[in-house]
Order: sequence, then structure tokens, then C-alpha cells
Amino acid sequence: MTERKGGRSNRGTAAGREVDPLSVLPREMVVDRGVLKYRFAASARARGIAEAEVAAALHELPPTLAIATCFLDATTNHWRYVFGEPLHKDGWVFVGTHMFIEVEKLVSAIFCARARLEGAKRVVYLKRLGMNAKHRDTLTEMRPMLDVPSGVGAEFEVPGLTVGNTTLDWDIVTHEGRHVLLEVKTRIRDLVESLGTNASPVRAPSHDIGLLFRGVIEKLRPRDPSTFLQGCWIFSELRQERSELRAYFDATDSAKLHFAIVGGWSDQALILARRSEDQATIAQLFQVRHDENTGFDRNSTGADVR
Repeated sequence: MTERKGGRSNRGTAAGREVDPLSVLPREMVVDRGVLKYRFAASARARGIAEAEVAAALHELPPTLAIATCFLDATTNHWRYVFGEPLHKDGWVFVGTHMFIEVEKLVSAIFCARARLEGAKRVVYLKRLGMNAKHRDTLTEMRPMLDVPSGVGAEFEVPGLTVGNTTLDWDIVTHEGRHVLLEVKTRIRDLVESLGTNASPVRAPSHDIGLLFRGVIEKLRPRDPSTFLQGCWIFSELRQERSELRAYFDATDSAKLHFAIVGGWSDQALILARRSEDQATIAQLFQVRHDENTGFDRNSTGADVR
């Protein structure tokens, strides 16, 4: 994470000149640089995706994304693209991995959207993906579906399943006919609160766990988990304190929130469920493994950015 006092985003112009979006990074961190549309295509081809599919995906790639700056990260040997908005706290501007996103993640999300979304829903999704302010949230909406078998049906942004005039992110129907209703939330506020400056180091978060679940439980209806297993996937950049997370989950309405996955892009996460059999169902459906090490114990260790 890189920081600077005051200022604006690392995009735009200064004194009539284009600002280099990589100027905030140490020179030794940037091995090579490029343009996203070319790195996107190279990554897709390396996966063995047919040339026609690569061309079709490039045609749909939002123009703002297509021309985004990329760089080869010396610390990970992964290509990253620069997109999104910096974090602000107490007059400081923070840029980091939330803006320097691995190209592979975008490739995964785009081709998942191409497989799962049709017509207007895909058009709207891609439009939101090309907006700086919405990019990160939109990108992670595809994360839960990346490893769900293609034969399992799923509908995106589904109306009529929630309270009020809102939609649910995913309605997945298993081969047995059981619905798994999923709301996806990307949280950044706990990361902002834990950020330090040169004079104040990053500390273990002591935020209100309820912020992670904000906007989830209020929109869910009471349901029978045997037919409609209902929960959320919370994408957080920080490891969460396990006992506090469990205590909050246990105190929520068990008729509304049957499970919660707290994790990131890896196949390891904290999976909370009312019943052990439901935890197993969720783990198998999303191909994610419950791992206590993705959380932390406040009495023994601090918090890590994922």
C-alpha cells in the first residue's frame, strides 16, 4: 500500500501533461508495462481459450478498461492493471492492490460473465465494470461462480426474491433442485479504518463486524434452508477476527441468514453455517475450503491484508 498526503487520484493530468499512473510505485517494482487489452488477450490465449472467444471478449471489453495501463509486478511476477479509485483517510490518499488488480482476475470474471449472463444483463454488468467507482464491486460479483460447474443453473440479479424493490445477486439451482440464494458484498471500510500512515502503523481491525453484513440481512426474507439455502459471500481485503465474526453471525436471524462466506479470490475462506451439512454443501458447490487461517485470533496475532 502506497500513501501520500492530500492530492487526488493517480489519474488525470498535471500542468497539461498526462500523469503516469505508475508514478506512485517504486521503480524496481515495475518490470515491464503494457496496455490491458493486449495483456488480457495474452492471458486468455494462455488458458487455451479459442481465438474467436478471445476476440468476442475483447470486443465487449469496456473502452476505459481496454486502454488501462498494465505492469508486470516484480514482487509476484503477475501482470496487474491500474483501475479504480484510491482510498482516503484523514487527508491521506492510499493506493494499492485494490487499484492494481491482477489481469488474471479480470479474465476470469469476464469469461464467467460471458458464460453466465446474456443480453441486457451482460451489457449492464460490463458497463458497470468499466466505471472506476464501481469496478471493484462489480468484478467480485463473478467470484462465487468461477468454480461452480457449468451444468449448474444460475441467474444473476434476480428480482422478486428479496424485501422491497431490490434484486438478489445469484439464484443457483443445484442438480437436486435446491436453490442457493447468494448476495455478494465487497467491503473496504474495515481496511480504511485499519490503515496507518508513516506515523501510525497498520493495526488489527477493531471495527463493527456488523458493517460487513450491512445491507444483507435487511433484504433477505425468512426461508426454509432445505429448499432455499440463503446466505452471503463477503469479499474483504482483511482477515477477520474469528470469534467476533462467529458471534455476530450466530446472533443474526437464523431464518434469514443460513450461511456466510468471508474470503477473497483464493479457494480458502471462513465458511459460517447454521448446520454442518449446509457448510459442506456450500464448500462443494463453490469449490471453496473452510480454513481457520484465513481469519485471526485477536489475542495472538494482527490482521493481514489479503
